[in-house]
Amino acid sequence: DGMRKLFREGAIEHIAKQVTDLLNGKLVGGYFARLVFKLAKSMGRSADFRRMDTQRKGKAIAELLSLHGYEPTPMPHNSCMAGSSSSAVRRGNCRRDGSLRKEEASHPKCSKCLNGSKAPAQLDRLRAEASAAREASTSPTLPAPIRLASQELAAQLDELVLVEAKIAQENAAMFDELVTLWQKVTPLHEA
Repeated sequence: DGMRKLFREGAIEHIAKQVTDLLNGKLVGGYFARLVFKLAKSMGRSADFRRMDTQRKGKAIAELLSLHGYEPTPMPHNSCMAGSSSSAVRRGNCRRDGSLRKEEASHPKCSKCLNGSKAPAQLDRLRAEASAAREASTSPTLPAPIRLASQELAAQLDELVLVEAKIAQENAAMFDELVTLWQKVTPLHEA
């Protein structure tokens, strides 16, 4: 069916962008990067794969993930990559009664989920939300209960910013090490 094909192509493009960002050392949060890392490491055993440019590597990994049922569900705070993958459903933080409850998605629920991927823009958005909550917590024009709730939200979001930034840095370090290894194993004159 034509719509399904278009949707699949869009999903592959979305995943490929995140994978390419990881391969390029961008700060992508979320533990989905660990699955991508395992696939990239495995695929990197092939000299043909190592010779590909970063865009082609990203697309090849994305196509394999798509074949296994992974598809993104973009949300303001992250992308859930679970799609229809049965293994992803088993690993989801929002899993209940054998299925994912994406309607429960939130910063705290999706943080540290193995299906979550947080693009750099989503990390920036999280920082902005924490800043706005801190600002509201000191606003003299807001009632005290709202200021207190904003202060609590700011503290929660600040903690999530630290957690997600650390995960993004760990992801970047993992991929940097892998890409460096590929470059050592496949010299430029072979590429």
